Amino acid sequence: MRSLNVKNDYFPMNIVLIKDSDKDKSTVIGHCRVSAIRAPDAHGPAVFLESVVIAPEERGKGLGRLLLAEVENYLKK
Repeated sequence: MRSLNVKNDYFPMNIVLIKDSDKDKSTVIGHCRVSAIRAPDAHGPAVFLESVVIAPEERGKGLGRLLLAEVENYLKK
């Protein structure tokens, strides 16, 4: 979730979910790629989630749901 704390106004953007196993080692366990698209109406800016990936060994733990919720919160800001 560390990458969500870095301001980035440029699309496409890649947001990663990182597992810190200890202070010297981090592992990427999830990834989401987001692109800006033209909104079909006057609702304002829109985005397209190109991909959402969770490492196979980490699936079934709700991490995809967590990643998408945090991406949505970040994009709303």
